[in-house]
Amino acid sequence: MEFFVHIPKTAGSTLRHILDAQYGKSNVILFYNQRSQSLLDNLGPYVAARPHRAMIGHFPYGLHERITGNSRYITFLRDPVALVASTYDEILKAHGREDYMRDVVENRLPLEEAIARYRYDFLNIQSTYLSQHFPDGDRPETAEDANAIKSLLGSGFDFVGLVERFDESVLMLGRILGWRPFLYRRQNVSGPRAPMSAPLRAAIDGLTACDRALYDWAAARFDAVAAAQPPEFFLALAELKSALAEMSANPPANTAEVLIEGIELPAVAEYLATGSAAS
Repeated sequence: MEFFVHIPKTAGSTLRHILDAQYGKSNVILFYNQRSQSLLDNLGPYVAARPHRAMIGHFPYGLHERITGNSRYITFLRDPVALVASTYDEILKAHGREDYMRDVVENRLPLEEAIARYRYDFLNIQSTYLSQHFPDGDRPETAEDANAIKSLLGSGFDFVGLVERFDESVLMLGRILGWRPFLYRRQNVSGPRAPMSAPLRAAIDGLTACDRALYDWAAARFDAVAAAQPPEFFLALAELKSALAEMSANPPANTAEVLIEGIELPAVAEYLATGSAAS
């Protein structure tokens, strides 16, 4: 089974639609906003009774220990400053979470005040989400913490994509997982933001040192993998970007978020069929 560990605000909605199109919704397990851990606790019997291709959602690393058969882990990282800003934007939407940071929502507190008042909630969001070895209530903050999470990603995850390089990421991922050529519409994309002041940027940097180390490490690793791709990759990427731009400029009558049937992407098809891209 393929486990897609979705860190909030890292293009997971778009990826979920891609999985649904590639595998069929009935073959993808979702774990979002459940009030109990029942599904996770009983994942082994659940999958044994009805096999699935993939699982995506807000769950921790380690679920492979509860099932039989081979497993793969995939996740995406995002620039820490952009992630903090997007997390703040999501909080302002409230989405029925009346008791969560109510004063931020009701008083429209600026980001500067929100991160000062709720420092813990913005502290190394991605590192915290991925860490498993920290005591309850503690969060990663040191270089040693960051190194431990890098080790987890390096040894436990088959692919680590980057939100800022989503097209490249899903193209390489599709080759690893044997996907068909596809087009997609990005979901929940944040609008343009005003430039941050130097003090605000410094405050966010102070909250995201582990996340920055993790992201920079993953980005360097991603650069190396992308540079080592065969010529077919760069032809496929150019074709994919051109087709996505055309799809954005002239949306098809079909309202599906991901298109697979009836699309002509010969360079993408050739790349996806040429083998496995190392991650």
